[in-house]
Amino acid sequence: MSRMLVLAVAVFLITGQYGEASVLTNFDSFSVGSVNGQGGWVATGPYDQAVVDLGGGNKVWRVSNATTSGSFGDMPFSAPSGTPGGETTALGAVTNTYYASFDIWSSTGAAQPGLRLTVSPDAGNGQRQSFVAIADTGTGFDVTFFDYQTGPNDFVSTTIATGLSYAGIHSIAFDMLFVDGNTPENDVVNVYVNGSLAHTGTSWEQFYPDVQPIDPSPFAIDTLLFRISASPDFPAVPGLLGAGFYIDDVLITDVAPGAVPEPIALLTWAGLIGCAAVVSSRRQR
Repeated sequence: MSRMLVLAVAVFLITGQYGEASVLTNFDSFSVGSVNGQGGWVATGPYDQAVVDLGGGNKVWRVSNATTSGSFGDMPFSAPSGTPGGETTALGAVTNTYYASFDIWSSTGAAQPGLRLTVSPDAGNGQRQSFVAIADTGTGFDVTFFDYQTGPNDFVSTTIATGLSYAGIHSIAFDMLFVDGNTPENDVVNVYVNGSLAHTGTSWEQFYPDVQPIDPSPFAIDTLLFRISASPDFPAVPGLLGAGFYIDDVLITDVAPGAVPEPIALLTWAGLIGCAAVVSSRRQR
């Protein structure tokens, strides 16, 4: 057995172990129409959303803010990974990591004034731990990240990408590490736009004890909430009916693709090096 084969076998074992905690939705097997009830997705409210066929069986999910609401539970939720991430005290937590990514682009390839969508790592019931807003500015899409920092600012908004092209397909990813304790807020949230780290912030861990106490603690998260929210600044835009965003390749998992968590990484690779050295020694003999 060659050293490369030994390494390849180990990489397969690692990715196989963590791949079981993943769910990827590309919508191709879904029926055209509402995403509700398909592939683990839920969307029970009266919103402008549907799975559409772009041709040849290439299906995506389309959503707009033609209709909005201040609600949570009836909004679109992605299929859960089944491996909720959170701090040790979070309800349902089985890991302290969370990763989610999705592709998003314009359904028209042109400006759609007033188009906006928020996307949040969520527990499947509106218990968010972060969110980004994607909004049409008239010259492209801006992406804004919101985290919660105790103090005079509370929710802090940070624009992390501007002028994203109407013609391009854009990827957004959350990579979250939950760390026990919250004084100060110590969870780490990395947000990536088109494969590059756009911002490092924190979660909403302190929001719940400060504003919305939950007994005994917040829920762990294993899904994405696509919220078509109503607010005075971002009202519904009925003219967007049937248009809006296309979304595809929605991934929810507990470990970022390509990442090997410690201490497994050290133990595994140390073992591999040792194994490869033994194999190499035997081959030389």
